Amino acid sequence: EKNMAACMEQKQKELYHAHAQRLALMLQNQTEEEFADSRVQVLSELTRLRQLCCDPALLFEDYKGESAKVQMCMDLIGNAVHGGHKVLLFSQFTTMLDRLAEQLKKLGIDYYMLTGSVNKEKRMQMVDSFNKDDVPVFCISLKAGGTGLNLTAADIVIHYDPWWNVAVQNQA
Repeated sequence: EKNMAACMEQKQKELYHAHAQRLALMLQNQTEEEFADSRVQVLSELTRLRQLCCDPALLFEDYKGESAKVQMCMDLIGNAVHGGHKVLLFSQFTTMLDRLAEQLKKLGIDYYMLTGSVNKEKRMQMVDSFNKDDVPVFCISLKAGGTGLNLTAADIVIHYDPWWNVAVQNQA
């Protein structure tokens, strides 16, 4: 197991710090009662900070800057695929998987995509195919991949972003 850290590009860093400062200001003068009433909003803001770390384009459609994390992930996958490896790529956010899939297409790397919207029959078909064919990447949402998958062909697993529920992440 290896943890890797990506340093945010300047534009991404500025967006992150602006959102973090906004959250800090929101919480700064709250009483415990006000905080209890705003828990959902706080969790929502924390999720936005996580998304900014993944790729600011998840929150800002017109974002044109880079995402260091996306670049690092694509480098890891590219090196793995060129080395003959098969990769499982997990993310908590299906929208992030969509963005990563766009990058895989640009690199000419074939992949399967499994999210909660995939029916049981198609799910099993993709698992069987991945275990037998040459498609090198399987993109899986953490929630969809947390149970019932037997992906023995992969020898590299990338958790693009950790999930709040460590038990589900560990199962994936």
